[in-house]
Amino acid sequence: MNGILKGILKNQIQCWISYDTQDENNVNAVFLLTQLEDPFKGERNLLLYTITRVTGISDEITLRMWQEGFQALMKLMKKGGYSKLVGFIDEENKYLADLAKNLGAKLRWHWAIDKVEVD
Repeated sequence: MNGILKGILKNQIQCWISYDTQDENNVNAVFLLTQLEDPFKGERNLLLYTITRVTGISDEITLRMWQEGFQALMKLMKKGGYSKLVGFIDEENKYLADLAKNLGAKLRWHWAIDKVEVD
């Protein structure tokens, strides 16, 4: 948490709050974004680092939240000169993967090693 707070205060991380204007402005998600430089291609990309969603949100509100959020991210990318929006989805999260595809995402295979132990 301290690293996130430092990043926000240094303007290295953006914290977005998603709220529902049709339901008393209730907060329904928090997003963390940061710039991701690709030194090989010379591109600036936008990394959607994490999304924390409030539980108990209806499917209708969730879909509207994603559509509105995606439109806002596309505007930010255009204004900031970003080439790609990059994010990571756990393979178990089929709902989010399908939603990303429906919004135009090209899902590519990747791998990650969470923990390495060396003898």
